[in-house]
Amino acid sequence: MTRTSGLFKLNERIDLETLKKRCFKHYLDPALKSRFERSWAVYYAYYVTIHISIRLVKILYPTRVTPNQISWAGLLTGVLSAMLFYYDLILWGAVCFEIYYILDA
Repeated sequence: MTRTSGLFKLNERIDLETLKKRCFKHYLDPALKSRFERSWAVYYAYYVTIHISIRLVKILYPTRVTPNQISWAGLLTGVLSAMLFYYDLILWGAVCFEIYYILDA
């Protein structure tokens, strides 16, 4: 009997195209895409962050890291980012915020 974890069988070899189809098939609603067509934020989320997070999933999937642990890591990097911005460490705050944004995707 094969155990499954959400959309995947445990110990299943997964390529990037399969991850894209199973996890991010909805990407962005076409109506929203046309509405925010010229928005840099949507472009960045749609074309940069999602592709980084897919590769992160591919790396972390075979490990024992759980989605809750990734959520906690994201929360901690978000709080760390806010603290760094507060103390005027803008560059490090931006780096931590980007890590938070990727973990949240």
